[in-house]
Amino acid sequence: MVKRLFSSERHPAIKELPNEIVDEIYAKYISGVEIKSLIEDYGIAVSVSQFFRIFPPAYDGASICRHCGQQMYFSRPSKSSLGHRYNEKRYCSCGHYELRTGSTQRGILNCNCSECSKEALALKQEREKERLEADAKRRRELLDVYRFRKPVSFESLSLREVVCLLAFLSCRATEDLSMILPLSTVGAGSRFSATDSHSLDLLRLLYQKGMLEVDAQHSSLDAFVSEDIGRFYLSSVHWCPNISVGGDETARPLSALWPWLMDFFSHGGWKETWCAEILDLWIELGVEECVQYLEMRIQETRSLQFSAEEKTRTELRLLLQDNSVAQIYSFCFMAVKDASAFLDHVNCKGIKHASNTVPGSLKSIAARYTMKGKEPSSYHRDSRCPRSAMSQTLFDTILRLEDDAGFKFPPVAYWTEALEPRYSNGFGGVSADVVGGKHYLMCLECFSPDVCLRFNSQKQIEMVCPDCGSRTTFEKR
Repeated sequence: MVKRLFSSERHPAIKELPNEIVDEIYAKYISGVEIKSLIEDYGIAVSVSQFFRIFPPAYDGASICRHCGQQMYFSRPSKSSLGHRYNEKRYCSCGHYELRTGSTQRGILNCNCSECSKEALALKQEREKERLEADAKRRRELLDVYRFRKPVSFESLSLREVVCLLAFLSCRATEDLSMILPLSTVGAGSRFSATDSHSLDLLRLLYQKGMLEVDAQHSSLDAFVSEDIGRFYLSSVHWCPNISVGGDETARPLSALWPWLMDFFSHGGWKETWCAEILDLWIELGVEECVQYLEMRIQETRSLQFSAEEKTRTELRLLLQDNSVAQIYSFCFMAVKDASAFLDHVNCKGIKHASNTVPGSLKSIAARYTMKGKEPSSYHRDSRCPRSAMSQTLFDTILRLEDDAGFKFPPVAYWTEALEPRYSNGFGGVSADVVGGKHYLMCLECFSPDVCLRFNSQKQIEMVCPDCGSRTTFEKR
């Protein structure tokens, strides 16, 4: 079985013993002879617990090192490991080790000898080269498939489309305006919309309308379906704007489009056709903010599940006809509290039954306030439900309302009392450059015609001059 022993690695206790005697001792040990008897019979100066350690490695006469050509040795198995794959490894004095010749053991041995390290490095470099070549080929295919469509004219966009575009650019465009990051990017800025489902719907709208194109140059290859290069994951790809301005035939790059948009709205840019969309868009965003808060409250219970989503949205849309998002926050809080309490009721049939009571409970709570003629409580915005980019873009950038007006005020009442008179009387903040005419207004301090009109927090018309910074308030008579 054993061709030759490694005499240079002999244990001091058997250093003087011939190879044949060492083999004989090992054979008796394996056959079951007591270790104590072997120590006494052969006069070996070692403890019982250290006895097995005295045996040197042995050659099997079959395994040859592929680097230096020397025979390879193995560690002798103990009685407890005999019959297992304990001795499948073969070692060489040069530092290399591998499985014995003819071994059926599976798995990879990571030998770290100098020669194997060189081979591993060369193999890694070769595989990396192949991967880069494959990635470059796939990138060329992507660039060939994802070409820009005909640019969409900014002048043709609806208010909803403009808000979606501006909001997405504000929360996903990089600081240097070199690219638009994927929707799923962690820590890329504020949320696009209040809920994930609404964010995906709006992003799908931007792509389907041709306002955004897939950036095949910067997108990760994993963002595309491997079996079908023409399909991609909507929230994982980078984007490019595809918007033309002022009759241009080509789309403006992000670095030029974003400053133009900021300049347009900072000077009160507006289209008369957008007026009819304000209320519907306000309510749409309000519904999503209420759903966001409701989902958060339900998750806090750790017992309820957010179900009846479509029915809940329908009910919230009706509630927003008379209430603000801040007031509906209080309805949501009480509705979730009632649903949690209903879980312990004898008539409750389970978690889904209790969760399905939320939409009806919202309606009942609002009805009680109406019957009593009381004003519902207005909650503060929860820090766990921060404002979305859609909300900031519509109410702050475009409509220029006071801070978080879309959350604090009932949409219909605010539209009727403040916004509708403002826009119906031509005070929409329309600049002369936008409508192609003159508004016949000028700053009383510097006589600049470049002025903007808006409502302040007291719902008064305020004229602001960006040149000298003066403000003029118009009182209603």
